[in-house]
Amino acid sequence: MLRQFCGLLPLLSTLLAQSAPPIFVAVDAPAGPFVVQQAVPVRVRIGYDAAFLRDHTVPLFQQRMDLPFQVSLPWLIADSQRAVTVRQAAAGLRVASQEQPQRWQKLEAVAEGDRHFEQIELLCEVVPLLSGTLTLPAIEVRYAFSERFENHFLRGRQPLDRKEATVRSAATELAVRELPREGRPAGFSGAVGEFSIVARCASAGLALGETLQLEVEVTGAGNLQRFAAPPWPSLPGFVVQGMVERRSDAARTFVFDVLAVREGDLQLAPIALPYFATTAGVYRTAVTAPIAVRVTPAAAALPARVQQLIAADTAAQRAASAWPVWYYAVAFAGLAVVGLVGTLASRRRRRRHSLRLAEKALADALAGGPTTASEAMVAYCAQCAQLPDGKSPWEIVWSALSARRVPEQVLAEVRAVHAELDAARYGGKVPSAERVLGAARSLARHCG
Repeated sequence: MLRQFCGLLPLLSTLLAQSAPPIFVAVDAPAGPFVVQQAVPVRVRIGYDAAFLRDHTVPLFQQRMDLPFQVSLPWLIADSQRAVTVRQAAAGLRVASQEQPQRWQKLEAVAEGDRHFEQIELLCEVVPLLSGTLTLPAIEVRYAFSERFENHFLRGRQPLDRKEATVRSAATELAVRELPREGRPAGFSGAVGEFSIVARCASAGLALGETLQLEVEVTGAGNLQRFAAPPWPSLPGFVVQGMVERRSDAARTFVFDVLAVREGDLQLAPIALPYFATTAGVYRTAVTAPIAVRVTPAAAALPARVQQLIAADTAAQRAASAWPVWYYAVAFAGLAVVGLVGTLASRRRRRRHSLRLAEKALADALAGGPTTASEAMVAYCAQCAQLPDGKSPWEIVWSALSARRVPEQVLAEVRAVHAELDAARYGGKVPSAERVLGAARSLARHCG
């Protein structure tokens, strides 16, 4: 009888270990609801009985880790409903995971009854991509243990009754809402969180026809690495020729190549970044300070393309300042008013007719693919800018549009639509016909 009881001792020890696991796992997430594209900090905590691990655990792998268990985080795998970024501790403890070891941060120990639990933590940022309920599956911790060991003169301490066990967290659910449409500003590119923006350039002076590098740096907390690049800015007196992006964990920097096309003491106009502020639940706009730049006369002959851009900017300036001259001339011209008004009315009718034809051509081009649609959009904008050549380069067209009295939000929307059409030629999402034609009609109302 005593022999049978002694034989049951290992089984009883195992049952006790299973009834009071020496390891626990918990997931801590803030209370929602959240919005699509909001970065949600989710903390994974694991507690372990250090004495049990020292006396009873058996390594799962030949590769040596700082802790002898494996963590399975199924929601780190890419999914259409979420994006996850892991913030590993640079000098943390190495723990085996389903793909590669992760470094976990050591926390303060806690006591539960007469047991002492050490704790580690892994910080993750979960970005919901769809509205609804986002479920993060349970996290599992697998470990092996033994109640009896023997010392082998070659292999060292060897388990005699090796067993495996798994502990699981509860599943975590996040309530996610769509971003509100009300109050959404023009030029919003999907930034969600709390952001700041600063602009700088290395030089405060250059010659006509030369270029400078304008750096726009965005920092803050949120979906910093996920929102789309902002539209190229409208900078009167300058033409933006290109943009490259630099990234780090803490910032995104957009570097614009800017060509000077006007002499004088100018300003690089403020650049705006609309974003949805998650703390207040409203849309806000971060704005850079203007940068003073002196543009001196050209030191040498300029290339033909640069001369074209300068000429387009000069023509746009004249067009923008022509209205006050006409206004006073008409006020004192007497009988000439009738003839002038009639001429303007005739021009306006012809112009409206031309814009209707251009709009129809744009609508037809939308069915022909993004390349055709992009070219038709440029031709339509050239009509609005009153450029004689419907095949002018986009830089010239945009420079002429920027100099007209068109609200900034309308210009930003047109620029964003053109950028989307251009990106669609290389695999990007094609904007809807309603969005393209809506931006075109809005521009025509302010240029007609």
